[in-house]
Order: sequence, then structure tokens, then C-alpha cells
Amino acid sequence: MRPGRQRGASRFEFAVCAAIVALLAGALLGHLLAWRAQSERTAAYHVVGALRTALVARAVQLGTLGSHDAVLALTEENPMTWLGRLPPNYLGEYYSPDMASLRRGAWFFDRTDRTVNYLLSNDSFASGTSNLLKFKVKLSSSSHPVGGSGRSGIHGALVIDEVEATGHQH
Repeated sequence: MRPGRQRGASRFEFAVCAAIVALLAGALLGHLLAWRAQSERTAAYHVVGALRTALVARAVQLGTLGSHDAVLALTEENPMTWLGRLPPNYLGEYYSPDMASLRRGAWFFDRTDRTVNYLLSNDSFASGTSNLLKFKVKLSSSSHPVGGSGRSGIHGALVIDEVEATGHQH
């Protein structure tokens, strides 16, 4: 090599470097989207945890222990109303809402099936997974007579469980 003359990168070397950078950026973007989706699900489950705590407080407040009618009444209520402060992304109550018209990344209560729903943002590449999380207040086991008195009572506890969201795919 002659002194004084410096050679830069060839077009081929530049193309190889650009391809490597593009592959790394694509992999990073894929991981960031997956982390964002997981973060959104975690935040939704955090709200459900608050709803579960509010359910216990509501049951104690109403004195539902042993009262079949009071327990059944709680399964009909909108659990979001039990929270001290509604989530900022709570849309309200609907009767069989049109999912396409609802804002993504938001909560709503479906009065038809008495479920609290979270409509996930549609920013994931995962196919075949539901974009709707559904939760319902229900008894952990069926009601039956208590003791030999023949009085109707509750065996088990009220819970907020996730229920299967059918027909809501990406």
C-alpha cells in the first residue's frame, strides 16, 4: 500500500454492515413489542387485583356472609363501581358492544353477560391469541343447603375469575 493513500469501505462492506444493523433493529423491535404487550397484560391484571380486593371489601360492607340473596346481588353488579377511583381508560357500561367501535387499551363492562372486559391494544405480531380479557364475579362453588336446617346458604366464596373470550381474535 502506498503511503498517503487511504482506502474507505467498499460498497459491499457498507451493504453488509447495513444488513446487520437492520437485522439487529428488527430483532430489537420484535422484543420491544412483546415486552409492551406483556406490560399491558400485567397492568390489566393489576386492575383485576384491585377489583378482587374491592370485592372482599364490598362483601364485608354489605354483610353478605351467609346471605344467599346478597351474594347473588354482588354477582350482578359492575365491579368497576367498587373501586375508589375508576381507571382512566374505563369506557363505561355497554350491552353487547361492537368491539370494532371501542377504543383499544380500555376497560368496559358488558351488561349482557356481566363481565368486566379489557380490550388489548392490537400491536402484537402474535396470531391466534385473544385481544380481549374477560373477568366475571361468580361463586367459587355452587350453593347448597347448610346443615340440617334446610336453610339455603352459600358454600364457597365470591371470586373474580377470568372467563374465556370467544370470537375475539387478532
